[in-house]
Amino acid sequence: MRKHRIWIPGLVLLGAGVSVAISVARSREDLTEGALQQLVTLVVAVLLLVLWWLFLSGYRAIVRLGGFVLLTVLLAALRPFVHTDGTSGSSMPTLRFGLGDPAVLPITLPELQGDAVEAQPLQLEPGDWPGFRGAQRDSVARGETLGAPAESSLLWKRPVGEGWSSLVLVGDWLFTQEQRGEYECTVAYDAASGEERWVHADADRYDTYLGGIGPRATPTFSLGVLYTVGSNGRLNALEAHTGRVLWSRDMLEDGGGGLIEFGLACSPLVLEDTVYVVPGVNAGGSAGAAAAGVLAYDRADGTVRWRGGTRPAGYTAPWVGTFDGEEHLLVFGLEGLSGHDLGTGAELWFTPWGNTFKNGSVMPLVVDGEVLLSVFSNGAKKVAPRRAAGGGDDGDSTGWEVEERWRQRRFQLKFNGGVKRGDLLVGLDGGLLACIDWKTGERCWKEGRHGFGQILLADDGLLILSEYGEVIVADFDREGVTERLRFEALEGKCWNHPVLRGGRVYVRSDVEMACYELR
Repeated sequence: MRKHRIWIPGLVLLGAGVSVAISVARSREDLTEGALQQLVTLVVAVLLLVLWWLFLSGYRAIVRLGGFVLLTVLLAALRPFVHTDGTSGSSMPTLRFGLGDPAVLPITLPELQGDAVEAQPLQLEPGDWPGFRGAQRDSVARGETLGAPAESSLLWKRPVGEGWSSLVLVGDWLFTQEQRGEYECTVAYDAASGEERWVHADADRYDTYLGGIGPRATPTFSLGVLYTVGSNGRLNALEAHTGRVLWSRDMLEDGGGGLIEFGLACSPLVLEDTVYVVPGVNAGGSAGAAAAGVLAYDRADGTVRWRGGTRPAGYTAPWVGTFDGEEHLLVFGLEGLSGHDLGTGAELWFTPWGNTFKNGSVMPLVVDGEVLLSVFSNGAKKVAPRRAAGGGDDGDSTGWEVEERWRQRRFQLKFNGGVKRGDLLVGLDGGLLACIDWKTGERCWKEGRHGFGQILLADDGLLILSEYGEVIVADFDREGVTERLRFEALEGKCWNHPVLRGGRVYVRSDVEMACYELR
């Protein structure tokens, strides 16, 4: 009599169940750790069950071989109906079911004739959102309130191309970047209706399994011009009301530093007459030791004003901070945060803060001469750059040093930047909403699973766009968070930042975009 050793698959399933239970407990602190453990458990369990069936089950060879062939044929038959669309923020594969690929949106090039050309250039209005995370790149909608809405009303919804570009709102114009087939596109929409106004297309495409498809950066609006960065390093200056190209540069050619692994995400910074970008000094660059990771361009014609920086880029945007009365350009790369002279690009100081995954993508938060840095798997620290009393660290002639105020591992932001109100800082720590004390770094609370989405702070509360497409209106204090409203807003993966103006919420994912009114 053959022994089928049924206890082996039973033991495998029991072990898998225990592992999943442990992963669920771990996910109360970090969704990524729990998800990765579940994925590994699934792969190992399936492999062990297949090995048991083929070699230890005790069934006749013809039965074992037939079962394996049947399973293989079944999986092959299902393959055309199951697609992987990259991974979630917790690094789990995201699946899509059905035949064929999603439809590619058409590209309608703008008509540069008639009224569109003669119209006056766009100008910022109160409450507008001119770039990545708003006017001060901190996801704070100043002067905007959420109120106590009882419901949301959908004003419009439409498909968009892939990409992680967020939204720019200027008057009744809405701008974003998206992938349409083999073209990276900057697209202008009517903010009231969602109707397309113009499209600018470049023959570029960037696609990685972990990072996804399409542009990563968000346009920057300044004085009637839209400045955009493509994932392969193309920097464009476009007339905002027509889409007409004013000038274009290849940042990788100008810097010579190579392309970062998941594509460029440095939304341009425009200050007065200069455009700042950070292509980084990355592997595979053409210029070798002469490469520059930070570039400054003349906003009028795109000529290079200076080249500086020797460190690899991160997946954040440049910003500015004032320290001891002097304004510095801030660059948060994969190795840490550096401060640069705005006029020359010279590095004035540096503080290390990276991680082993080389995926830092959180904007530094600057408040009153202090800077908060956070990266996944390493946590957060707060620093204060200042003039050194007789030279910088280790005799650095720049005369600057960086004082560390605190550090802790329990505020690990991944895609979203934290928002600060009073002495409280909130953010999506490991996919869960968490609050820490700004002065000490101590945790106040952690609750609510929203995945690796985005948050926005209004005058009277918090707007959360979860990774899964939910919008949550809430408020918080030192004791916890109070939810006011929750509704399903979008399909797809939501790593893109929301916008709030006049009681209307503008949101997008990698597949669609919508506008809701809160009432």
